[in-house]
Amino acid sequence: PLRRPWRWRAFPAEAFVGLYRLPILCLFLSLWILLAALSLTHG
Repeated sequence: PLRRPWRWRAFPAEAFVGLYRLPILCLFLSLWILLAALSLTHG
C-alpha cells in the first residue's frame, strides 16, 4: 500500500496558499500598471 509521509499533508495547504496569492498579486499588479498607463495617456 502507498504510504504518504505526514509532511505531505501539510504541503498542499502552503502550495494552495501560494497558488492563490500569485494570481491575485499578478492581477493587482496588472491593474495598477493599466491605471498608470491610462493616467499617463489621458493626463
